[in-house]
Amino acid sequence: MRRYRKVLVIVTAIAMVLGSMGMAFAQTTTTTTTTTSSSGPVTFSDVTTSTTGAAAIMELAALGVVAGYPNGTFDPSGTITRAEFAAEMDHVMGAASAMGADQGQTSKFSDVSTSDWFNGAVNAAAGLGLFAGYPGGTFGPNNNITYAEVLTVLVNALGYKPMVNDLGGTWPANDLSVASSLGLTKNVSVSNAGAAATRGDVAQLVANALKTDMASQSFATTGTITVTQGTTPLMEQYLQFTPYTSPATDSQYVMAASGSGSTGTFTVDMPNSTNSANTMKVITTATAQVFGGVSLASLIGQQVKFITNSSGYAVYVIDSTPS
Repeated sequence: MRRYRKVLVIVTAIAMVLGSMGMAFAQTTTTTTTTTSSSGPVTFSDVTTSTTGAAAIMELAALGVVAGYPNGTFDPSGTITRAEFAAEMDHVMGAASAMGADQGQTSKFSDVSTSDWFNGAVNAAAGLGLFAGYPGGTFGPNNNITYAEVLTVLVNALGYKPMVNDLGGTWPANDLSVASSLGLTKNVSVSNAGAAATRGDVAQLVANALKTDMASQSFATTGTITVTQGTTPLMEQYLQFTPYTSPATDSQYVMAASGSGSTGTFTVDMPNSTNSANTMKVITTATAQVFGGVSLASLIGQQVKFITNSSGYAVYVIDSTPS
């Protein structure tokens, strides 16, 4: 059963709207589950709600993919090196432990020594097939990574490289074409694919990839590989996080909320596959990341999207009401 649920959230808890909710409640089967979160919210002094890519940055922080700098900043307009992105992708792929295991090992890249801090990160990322390096056998760990390189790595992570190969053509046009078709460039303007990518844009591209379904491959006896889009998003495949969203055509609202600040509960109405009956689910956010630092109570009547971990605990909540 696919866990990438499309969530319908319905309004209540406000007396003035109860009358209009009769039909919604009439078709609802109430099974209440309460879950909690143990991860605390993360903030960066240079990231506000108006910062480009802020929602993606805070989402990745909530998922433990990025941590920012020791001084409490993220530097969204700054650049990111290939070595730094390798380390980030190891976290995306759930391979953080492999970074430690591979640290100090001889690298296949001539410019990555056993004593470099990024040795394990690069070795692990290369082992996962995310990076191939440059034709001369180098990795360019201190080079600023470009938009084309970021998207190529994300296409590799999602398993769509065979589709790129079938497309033919030359790099990076072929990888960029597949990346665009998958929606990886949503909310990012890639006008110059060869330019150094900003940290904020990289966060948005990675956040897009995390919610993109992995490739599904089938193998024929003739050796032909057929690649289609699967049903499991990257974040679920490797990080055991599940994104909860709903189609743009649905009205999706917080039904009820209680607690203090971002600590408490909010209630959502989960439609089944036929959309004919729903299950009430109460989710305790505890110290989850609520984007913008808003209180749960302020989300009543607002559309939301959220992410839960493998135990069903909410780790990230964002108001997605159209402006």
